[in-house]
Amino acid sequence: MEIIGTIKKKMEKQSGQSDKGSWTKQDFILETLEKFPRTVCVTNWKDKVSLESLDEEDLVKVFINIESNEYKGKWYTDLKVWKMEKIYKAQTAVNQTYGTMDGVEQQDRDLPF
Repeated sequence: MEIIGTIKKKMEKQSGQSDKGSWTKQDFILETLEKFPRTVCVTNWKDKVSLESLDEEDLVKVFINIESNEYKGKWYTDLKVWKMEKIYKAQTAVNQTYGTMDGVEQQDRDLPF
């Protein structure tokens, strides 16, 4: 599955030890590009992708696996990233999608009143 969205926040890296060995993970918040945007938390387990070169507000395509696990009678769902592509800065996407405001300012100057 893939999601295209804007990185809103990168959380701190976490690490620990389990029965299966050591682990690292870093969550990041992604806002989708839909009419009614959704905010989702995606987890980068074991540094599958590098988040170092990405900034908040970058537009990315995230390839994820969805997995649920049961723990003590409760179910927990993870969106685990396995590949990510940087598309471009979110401001560039907005300008290309909606156009810049230069044309609007020019039209306002042409009004007779």
